[in-house]
Amino acid sequence: MKSLVMTLAALGLAAAANAATPIQSEFFYQAAPDSNILAPELNYGSSSLEAKGGGKLETSGQILNLTYERGINEMWSAGATLGYTTTTTEFGGSDTDTKGLNDLTIFAKGQTAFAEGGSMHFGANLLFSPSDKETDNTSATAETDAVSGGNSLQPWIGYQWLMGANVLGAKLQMDMLLGDRTLKTKGSSIESKESGGTTTEMSLFYEIPHEMGAVGFQYFYQTVSETETETSGTTTKGNDDYTVMGLGVYSPYKFSETATVIGALNYAKVTSDYGTTELDSSSIMELSVAGRFAF
Repeated sequence: MKSLVMTLAALGLAAAANAATPIQSEFFYQAAPDSNILAPELNYGSSSLEAKGGGKLETSGQILNLTYERGINEMWSAGATLGYTTTTTEFGGSDTDTKGLNDLTIFAKGQTAFAEGGSMHFGANLLFSPSDKETDNTSATAETDAVSGGNSLQPWIGYQWLMGANVLGAKLQMDMLLGDRTLKTKGSSIESKESGGTTTEMSLFYEIPHEMGAVGFQYFYQTVSETETETSGTTTKGNDDYTVMGLGVYSPYKFSETATVIGALNYAKVTSDYGTTELDSSSIMELSVAGRFAF
């Protein structure tokens, strides 16, 4: 983690010698200098985890995001994303509704090229939770906030190459929890502190441009570490670490110089046990439609 953060910081010094032009792709999209981008996105997802011997966890719902990005110069852009989640989780005959604002994401993107035919891309996302995460168990269906209850930093770095007219690239992203997450139960004065749950993701993509946009394909592999919860001096392990492997397709369609629509579909499976729980089957699906408007 420290080496990745140091690498991102050093890129600013190296950019002074940059003479080549970064490759433009949808996967590493970045706002042009002095341009403003507004991007609404609707994301629908569903997942199912079935344990050996019985027990099934199913989640479905949608997230509505609104992103603003400003191109600062040829190298840098920055912006923020605010989202609202509405999902339902079913497990063992009980339901939990998750709804409300997500963590506010503030991000920076950078790009540089040291030689023609390839470019480096890098950045970081700061996720800020506006409040503690609270769960209400007073009704038949439990309700919980969409915020995480804690803040985190997600640095990432990637590289892409021209393959004729097409683009091949890779990306590595990690997250760094900035303090514990605070979890509360409505009607109780007891607080819990949660740590762990760190996600590391590696992605590979291949993008084929065409006159009105592009078609891209990606492979991604995630590892999620185990969480630990401390309540009244007692620490409990979550037994919830797992790995995910998936494939995706995405396609931007450019209607004009200022308006683009992007569709994406991802499908993944959990490729390990879920903590100490052996899985019989799993599936994770995400479908999203976004607009991107420049002004």
